[in-house]
Amino acid sequence: MFHNNCMLLSHRLITLGHEYQDRMPPVLQQHTVTFVDLAHRLRVLATETFLRQMRAQRDNLLGILRDCALVKNTDVEKCIRQCLRQLELLQTVWEQVLPSTVYCKTLGCLVNTMVQELVLRTMALEDIPADTAVQLVAAFAVVIARAPKVLKVTLEWEVYCPVGCFPGALS
Repeated sequence: MFHNNCMLLSHRLITLGHEYQDRMPPVLQQHTVTFVDLAHRLRVLATETFLRQMRAQRDNLLGILRDCALVKNTDVEKCIRQCLRQLELLQTVWEQVLPSTVYCKTLGCLVNTMVQELVLRTMALEDIPADTAVQLVAAFAVVIARAPKVLKVTLEWEVYCPVGCFPGALS
């Protein structure tokens, strides 16, 4: 909300001079009065605040995955479901608030971060026991099934999740 409010106020500051130009004194009507310098500050503030929130969400997801030892823990799928649940909660909050492109880029980035961490942690394993491999396959199947649903754009989700981590998931 803060991000959107700052962006709206920024837009209004830019268009304010044009909107009320005919109501200004004749001396000011010759020149367009704008508040571009303030608009830029508001946009920077909105962006910094939103990026800070994104970093916090990313750190939250990575924290959940770090607590989950892929070989030792029998609840790998539980950790992944917890991450996906966090993404779904963000979806319910951000989907109606953020512009579509910002929403998709943001959630795509968070999904991408989660999948990258899972892949890196899986590749770091030296020896994967058969039962752990079965668990990992089941866990990745959950990711393939649920993660694309977080993004509301049906066929354009690949644009926002550059890993290409869900081949054929939408077909």
